[in-house]
Amino acid sequence: MADDNIILEHLRHIRQKVDTIEEGQAELRDRVGRLERNVADLHGDFAGISGRIDRLDSSVSEIRRRLDLAPAE
Repeated sequence: MADDNIILEHLRHIRQKVDTIEEGQAELRDRVGRLERNVADLHGDFAGISGRIDRLDSSVSEIRRRLDLAPAE
């Protein structure tokens, strides 16, 4: 009978540890999901910035051409 109690005690302890690990994994899964969304947002932001830089470059080139600071292409 004492052996049964020891086994049950060990099983409860193991169950508690497994529950703790599962909670930790759920938290990590949520955090990784948030990181993935943030990285995707950053990619979109970088694409937008790149487009704006391209337009600025075109504008500066046009200004330089009009002011005869650069040869016409």
